[in-house]
Amino acid sequence: MEDGVTHAATKPNLLGPNLTVAQTQDLTEHYSIEMHVDSIYHFEDDDNCVIDNALRLDRALTAAEV
Repeated sequence: MEDGVTHAATKPNLLGPNLTVAQTQDLTEHYSIEMHVDSIYHFEDDDNCVIDNALRLDRALTAAEV
């Protein structure tokens, strides 16, 4: 859910319009999967989500020793 990494339409579609900065930050942390890791799957032919997001999540899983 980090700006510059997230699919452009995902964040506003998920969080909604007209949020305060604090609300946006709280919801971003709530919905950021890399902060709530368990397992991960990514397919190389996924045209919607770039592989970088899966790699970031993999690093978070490794750091969390999952």
